[in-house]
Amino acid sequence: MPFHKVFSIWYLVSCIRNTKYKILNTKYRKPKGFTLIELLVVISIISVISAISYINFSNVQNKGRDARRKADLRAVKTALVSYYQDNGYYPPSCDPAPPCSGALSDTSDNSSWLFELKDKYIKELPKDPRQAGVLGTLAQLIRQFAGKGSSNQFPQVAGSTSGNPPTVVDDSSVGTQVWTIPSAAASSDNSYATASSRSSNIDTHWLKATGFGFTIPAGSTINGITVTVERKAATASSAYDYSPRLIKAGTILATTDKCSNTTCATALPASDAQRTWGNAIDLWSNTWSYTDINSANFGVAYRARISTATTVSVDAISITVDYTPPLSPTPTPTPTPASTPGRGSPTPTPTPGVSPTPSPSPTAAPSPSPTIPASPPPGASPVPSPSPMPSGLDKVDSPSPESQKSYEYLVTAARSYFILWTQLDNGNDDEAIGKTGTTCNYQPPTGTKYNFCVEAPQ
Repeated sequence: MPFHKVFSIWYLVSCIRNTKYKILNTKYRKPKGFTLIELLVVISIISVISAISYINFSNVQNKGRDARRKADLRAVKTALVSYYQDNGYYPPSCDPAPPCSGALSDTSDNSSWLFELKDKYIKELPKDPRQAGVLGTLAQLIRQFAGKGSSNQFPQVAGSTSGNPPTVVDDSSVGTQVWTIPSAAASSDNSYATASSRSSNIDTHWLKATGFGFTIPAGSTINGITVTVERKAATASSAYDYSPRLIKAGTILATTDKCSNTTCATALPASDAQRTWGNAIDLWSNTWSYTDINSANFGVAYRARISTATTVSVDAISITVDYTPPLSPTPTPTPTPASTPGRGSPTPTPTPGVSPTPSPSPTAAPSPSPTIPASPPPGASPVPSPSPMPSGLDKVDSPSPESQKSYEYLVTAARSYFILWTQLDNGNDDEAIGKTGTTCNYQPPTGTKYNFCVEAPQ
């Protein structure tokens, strides 16, 4: 057989061997990957699901922000009413005392916004969720979806209460110098518990004060304890404060000295003067519950060191406790102000027991008060058109567009009435201005888009 024929046959065999497992590109062969139609169908389905999810998420965000705004303004209202009970007017003050020269507008984007309420009346002044930024919004949503937050809960309002002891006794467990008439140190009335010595470097007994009668609300968190002692020495610089300690469950705590020879270097003066230990966030190196503070065995023990012959006199001992009450779904009860015939300006009348400290009786403002239209009752149907704001508040300059992303506080010149404003994301919210559930139905300040308000109690 010729050579070229043998070579051709071998070539054909080789080709067949290399291709016998391959499937020809016919109708039975399925190409690799997705077709264009399949890709378009999948992309369309993903787009529809994403759009639905975004709409639902956006609605949840809006509802969460609006619920927080309502709660924030009501918490600020509660704090403002407590401030009024203590001072007889709403903040800010002016010199001389209110009535001031004019009405005032202030927004939460100012660093000094309602600073008079900070710490004593409200633990943290709230800001609009839009001011909190992305991280603040995400944190709020996480708390909401995790079940750790609730749309009807209010920011914690700080409380503070002070008291004098009904029981003051001499305790001889330390020192050598006895206190005479210890009960005289129960209140500041210029009657004194005294300890006298003709020797030098003498420590007095404990002057033990208990039974302050605190009534911290159940579940409250104790933030700090402040002790104040009003005392003097017969001769200036002849005696020093020495080792004041708190009393817990009737036991004088040995680990909470607030001063010693080295830290109480300031000598007692010759006339009455107060010395304070601790502060609103000082727990004296201990843990405290509301039951510890409310106990009749809670108190403070004080003693002095007499460096040269003298008499130490203590006029009064007091304790101030700062605490945060538990979150509550309803605001603290507010006083009901009296209104003059014709719906005159409200003058809030303090209700005993609302504020933790005794409240001064507010004095009626000497200047004419604004005329305040009555707000429609909740649930009324149909709801009348929003009324103009009370005279005096309607002339206040409107905030800038940037400020409208915050809360606004309007207060009359007499500091006897206020309105808090904000803008809800959902203009159809049941409590928005002009809706059936509104309790504050005034026209917003000119040039603003506010649609929700909270006013002073009527």
